[in-house]
Amino acid sequence: GIVRGTSNASNQDVVGQRTTDEAVKNTLLNNRSHTENIYDNSSHNRYYVNVIPLVGAATNNVVGAVYLRANLESVYDSINSIS
Repeated sequence: GIVRGTSNASNQDVVGQRTTDEAVKNTLLNNRSHTENIYDNSSHNRYYVNVIPLVGAATNNVVGAVYLRANLESVYDSINSIS
């Protein structure tokens, strides 16, 4: 449940901290991927979230998880301009 890295250069202070995200906690407990689309009320942006468990080859136990969050606003903008 400890954050080991981030690709966001302005958010490096989360590295080493315990995660508060329920999707990550559930993935670590259940060894199941989690996918959802979320809406952030504060920024008014839509995001695609995917949490994937990392399983150790030797022990077959969950050793971590990868949390991916992608902004979908450019996708929706493209769809709107096409239609």
